Amino acid sequence: MKNFPKSFQERAFFLLGPALFLLMLIWNPFGVDPKAVKVLAVACLMITWWVTEALPMPIVALVPLILFPLMNIAPIKDVAAGYGDSIIFLFMGGFMLGLAIEKWNLHKRDCTFHSEHNRNKWR
Repeated sequence: MKNFPKSFQERAFFLLGPALFLLMLIWNPFGVDPKAVKVLAVACLMITWWVTEALPMPIVALVPLILFPLMNIAPIKDVAAGYGDSIIFLFMGGFMLGLAIEKWNLHKRDCTFHSEHNRNKWR
């Protein structure tokens, strides 16, 4: 993961997110409910930071956890419930298992094992 933005381009991309965030809060382009405008502003901030990679994705993913309660969009209990869903832990466990398999080269060992034991069966 990268540290805080250092080059001019990284700083510009980092500041572009809050600029779009404030623009969406000030200017209601679609004439919708104020709460929906706040959600749109947070979405613009997150999309900008994701696309430009101004901040690491895990940090950007936590933005709603901070901004939704501060902006009175949703209580922290409701926002945090989405981060603790069982499917999130299922994916996280799968990713951790994949990283462990890759670190210890088990994928190469498994491939070698199966190719050696099935060598005569393919003829």
